[in-house]
Amino acid sequence: MQQAEEMRILPWVKDGGFLSRELILKMQSEAHVLLFLGFDKNKTPGILTGKIFEYLFSGTLIWAIDVDDCSAVGQIIKEAKAGILFGEDLNLLKQELLHLLKSPEKQKPQTDIIYLKQFERAALADKMLKLVTV
Repeated sequence: MQQAEEMRILPWVKDGGFLSRELILKMQSEAHVLLFLGFDKNKTPGILTGKIFEYLFSGTLIWAIDVDDCSAVGQIIKEAKAGILFGEDLNLLKQELLHLLKSPEKQKPQTDIIYLKQFERAALADKMLKLVTV
C-alpha cells in the first residue's frame, strides 16, 4: 500500500486481505479484464507463474503489461488467443482502457481451448508419467 500511496493511486487501490481460492476464481471470471504484470525477464527467463494459468482458464481477457511475444508468458497468451500483449506501449494501453470504459459489456476472448488443453493437470500428469516410465 505504501507504493500505491507514493504513486498517488491509493484512492483506486483496495487491499482485500486474504481471500479464499474459490472467491478469487469467481472474481477472476467475473472481471472485465485481468492484469498480468511483467517481471524482470533477465532474472527469470522461461519462468512461468501459476497465476498465468489461472488467468488463461478464467475465460476473462488478459491484459499483459510489460510482456511481449518474446517471453514465455507472452507466447502462451498469444498462442492461446487469451489477451493483449502491451509490452511497454502506453498509448495502446490508454486506447484499450478508454475502449473498456466506454463499453458496458464484458469482452470475452476467443481463447483457443484446444491449445489450453495441454496445460490441464491431467495432460501434464500424463506427460510426466510418460517421461518417467520410458
